[in-house]
Amino acid sequence: MTQALLKPDRRISFVQYVERESRAEVKSEYHGGEVFEMSGGTIDHSRIIRNIARRLSEKLEGKPCEPFEANLRLFSRVYDRGVYPDAQVICGPIDYHGPDMSRTTVLNPSVVFEVLSPTTAAYDRGEKLQVYLSIPSLKQYVILESDKPLVEIFTRTDSGWLRTEANGIESTALIASIAVELKLSELYLGVEFPARTPPEASATTQTA
Repeated sequence: MTQALLKPDRRISFVQYVERESRAEVKSEYHGGEVFEMSGGTIDHSRIIRNIARRLSEKLEGKPCEPFEANLRLFSRVYDRGVYPDAQVICGPIDYHGPDMSRTTVLNPSVVFEVLSPTTAAYDRGEKLQVYLSIPSLKQYVILESDKPLVEIFTRTDSGWLRTEANGIESTALIASIAVELKLSELYLGVEFPARTPPEASATTQTA
């Protein structure tokens, strides 16, 4: 989930964190012993997440890959992080994180989706990207802009991660690892993009 992270309170174990989350009114991320509360997102941010979940559910129905929305926590063993992607797809049996006996934390997504917000864009493209790419099962990481129709796709290859994009409301994003095509017109359904201010005409200077 791509909301702004607030100041952590104190270091705790992951088991303590899971217990705290089960009673908390506000979601938090777990960062190696520190807990960061997450603030709310915008209406358009929520619309895009809703659209992703709806389209994935339609296109993956009856297939061995299952989509999950933002309430399912994902854990990275490499970075000791527990985070909430805006959406994720798991193919085959679900691998739960052992210390979480409530089975609310998973380890093996094939695809992760994040919708950017102005306050966390750098985090989702930087630190959080590295967390996701450290997960062995992950085949693709999909980033969606919230203020324009642009989808970036990071795909695992034999030689590293390959970045591609779908740009423009008439474009289609191919999520090849799960054989799904997502139309940007459907992902951004109901979203009100900010008006783009045209560049000012260059001033003309006359000399006598």
